[in-house]
Amino acid sequence: MSEDEGDLIPVVLVKQYVFCPRIVYFSEVLGLRERETDLMREGEEMQQVEDSRDQRRKWLPGRGIETKSARHGKLYVSRELGLVGVVDVIAEKGEVAVIERKAARRPRRVHRNHVYQLAAYALLVEEATGRPVRRGYVHYLKSNDVVEVTITEEAKRHVLWMVQQIRRIIWEERLPPYVEKPACKSCGYRWICKQI
Repeated sequence: MSEDEGDLIPVVLVKQYVFCPRIVYFSEVLGLRERETDLMREGEEMQQVEDSRDQRRKWLPGRGIETKSARHGKLYVSRELGLVGVVDVIAEKGEVAVIERKAARRPRRVHRNHVYQLAAYALLVEEATGRPVRRGYVHYLKSNDVVEVTITEEAKRHVLWMVQQIRRIIWEERLPPYVEKPACKSCGYRWICKQI
């Protein structure tokens, strides 16, 4: 990110905020980084394999969504929205759709943080293309499943509200309250969260 983009909120922080607002504090205020795990390294490798497959692929696996004219890994920056992010894949045949890859098996339901991540990318792509983005897809690499997600106007408005909340955490250096969740057990910030 350039200096001009320094006050923009990366879309990944929107995803993290939904997962747990304290992560924003740990990463952006304290400057801590999540411990890299074997699963994280495996995910990066899977993403690299998919990126190379995109060079020859014409369709999103399992969904018949043409990606021939898609842009892969493009950086979008919006000062107006206060967001910056790299979208994994954007399909532009007919309507515009955003596609996010996850190095995981398909869950029973798409996780909320992934839904809002798609909505944040949709806002960026809408501004850049001038075309509405009403649909996104999550491509679960471990099971090779693709799940469609409807991106509502309400979700987009909620993303903008979250961007303001993320800014407040950072600017005010305010630690959000601790809330125990099942996901806490696998959180990469668990080591510090319990200490504060």
